[in-house]
Order: sequence, then structure tokens, then C-alpha cells
Amino acid sequence: MLAIKFALLVCLGVFVAGRPSEEKRLIKVSEDQDAVWMSEEEIFILIEKKTHFMDVTGRNFPAEKPIVANALPTTIRFQDFVTPILSGINIPRMEAFVDAFDDFPNRYYNNQNGVTSSDWLFVQVEEAIASSGYQGVTSVNKVLHSWPQNSVIAKIEGSDPTLKSEVLIFGAHQDTINSRNPSAGIAPGSDDNASGSVTLLESLRVLLAAGVVPKRSIEFQWYAAEEVGLRGSGDIAQAYSNQQVNVIGMVNFDVVGYRAGQNEIGLLTDYTNPTLTSFLKLVIDEYCTYRWVNDYCGYACSDHASFHAYNFPASSPSEFPLNPYMHTTTDTTDRMSFEQVAEFVKLTIAAAIEIAEPTGV
Repeated sequence: MLAIKFALLVCLGVFVAGRPSEEKRLIKVSEDQDAVWMSEEEIFILIEKKTHFMDVTGRNFPAEKPIVANALPTTIRFQDFVTPILSGINIPRMEAFVDAFDDFPNRYYNNQNGVTSSDWLFVQVEEAIASSGYQGVTSVNKVLHSWPQNSVIAKIEGSDPTLKSEVLIFGAHQDTINSRNPSAGIAPGSDDNASGSVTLLESLRVLLAAGVVPKRSIEFQWYAAEEVGLRGSGDIAQAYSNQQVNVIGMVNFDVVGYRAGQNEIGLLTDYTNPTLTSFLKLVIDEYCTYRWVNDYCGYACSDHASFHAYNFPASSPSEFPLNPYMHTTTDTTDRMSFEQVAEFVKLTIAAAIEIAEPTGV
């Protein structure tokens, strides 16, 4: 497959293995404060303090406007079609993926581990599509950025001549970070964010195995460099805005596997679209065992914020409450519940079918 390289992205050139970058980045830490130029060491301090921030270097944000989600349904319509498909969710397969993905010492965006883990992820997605026997139109591509780690985008193309231009996105970041030693520390990232990554991959596998051909197009996007300011998703959201891609909804999964013991799905109410979030509540009520609760995350807490900043309807379901072991050496599979991850896979599959609409139903 050919790699995607958006015109707005620049050539690689700031990465030297094992050394911090001397390049300064334009960083914004809140809606109300101006962005400031920061060195990598200053950014690392933000990470250690658990401060949310967005890297806005080179960003050209459009004027803020009301985000209208006209293409989204308001009722659940395809229960008889969706429910049997959910039985295809395979928990051991998800466990195997996370066990392999968190074996990398870290998946830091700017070192060789980040490159190798991203390449491995690409192969898993590529093989999932190739082995599925799917009869519709699919693709998987790498997105090249100005740093070594690639993002990955898989697409199920819609079948309807008109509706296929409408794109429903499910996203999750693939990189990891150790807050005490960001560039080289051990960061298995089982929950943050192998859990979100496997949610996308398992959903893709189940949809393909079931032969679901949607009318609208569905994309699964695994982002690079989320942990250093939402950089991968920011590149893609900006490119889609510049290209006027008709994104009808973006659903972001970041930390969905921690065994919190409360059996709840948190739905973020800030920097998200109320219409899309309300529809996800209907999907959870209909198809999931867990119930939903409203949650709050703050400025730039994950990749949905990139799409929100470009006026795309975005939402973000996550575990509730959050994993206290994130960004440490102890974010490991023994603290995860794959039964819980399966709830988010149900949500993804059902939302994909209900919004993108199955052909011939």
C-alpha cells in the first residue's frame, strides 16, 4: 500500500535517535491562554505534571462555528441486523493483540520503538483485511508526519454513490509515554492506549467478517504522537479540513480497558458534539451491558479535541473512572478487563452500522 503524505506535512529531519529534539513547538494549555513556544524539556514538564496541552505548531484553525451533525440518525433502526454480529467479538484475540503491543518497551512517537510498533500495527491491520474475505472496497495506508512514527488509516468504502462521500471516523492513539522519562522510559501502555487501539482493530475485524457493506464510508484511524500534544490527529484533522472531507462524526477511544469495577462508560461532555454523544447514549442503551455516565476531561485531553477544533462532530467514550497507572511502567494487562473492552467494541460496531447504514437492509 502507498503511504499517504499530505501536502501540509513536512519532511523528516528533527529526529536523532536517543537525543532530545532542539526544535521548539507552539503549545497551548487552555482555551483562554495564548500559545507559547516551548522546548522539548518544557513539554516534558507538562507531561510529568499531567497538564493537558495541544501542539498548535503550523496549525491553521478555521473560525469557530456551530457544529451541525445533520447526517446522524436520531433513533436505533438496525437491531435485528446488528445483534447477531456482536457475537463475533473475540476476547482471546484482543488479549493476544494487547500482549504483543505492550511488549514494546514503549511506543514513543520519536524513537525506534515508536516506528517499529507502528509498522507492526500496520501489518496487523493489513492482514486483518487481507484474511477476511471481505467483498467490499477496503484500503489501509500509513500517514507520514514530520516525525518518525506513522499514523495508520483503514477504510471501508461506502457503497452508495452519494452517501459514500460521508465519512464516519473511529480513532485511537497508538503511542505511549512514561511521564518520568518520556523519550526512553518503559511505557507498556496496555490501557493507554493499546485498549483503544484493539477496540478499533477488533471492530474492523468483526465488521469485515460479517460482510457489512456500509452505505457511508467508515475509517479506523490509529494516531501517532497523541501524548505530545495530539500531533498525529491534528495533522489529519487539518488535512481533512483543508480537503473539505465530509466527516459526519468522529468517535475517539482513549483508555477503555482499566478494570475500574463500576461497569460504566464515561461519555465526555466537553469539547464534544452533543448530537453525536446523545446518539451514542442510545447505542449504549440498546447494545451494551454497561450503562453510560456523563464525564468531563478538560482542554485537549485526547484526539477528539483535534477534530472538534476543526469543526467536525466529535465524541469520546472512555473508561470510568480513569486508570491511575497511566504513563507508568505499571499500565499493564493485569489491570485490564477485556470484557470491558468488549463493551466498547459493541459500541463501535453498533454505531458504525447504525450511522453508516448497511447496504441492502
